Amino acid sequence: MLSAINGLTATGDSSGSGGETKLVSFTFHRNTEDQFAQLTLTLSAWDTGSCLASFTGEGNRLVDRSAVTDLTEQIQALFTA
Repeated sequence: MLSAINGLTATGDSSGSGGETKLVSFTFHRNTEDQFAQLTLTLSAWDTGSCLASFTGEGNRLVDRSAVTDLTEQIQALFTA
């Protein structure tokens, strides 16, 4: 699953509306006291080919939807096996 997260590559910047349907969200807790001690990665549906990826609600970038689908399928398999 970590490989799938690391494999997400930005395919463009988001503009306009979209991303209302959250597909999956991860919260990372880092051993640090700076402003990035806790980061949340949220992946939301954008269109048929892309998903919106944002860290803690900022830096919205588009990523390939098939990569997000692979990731969500891996997560579902953890809970249905």
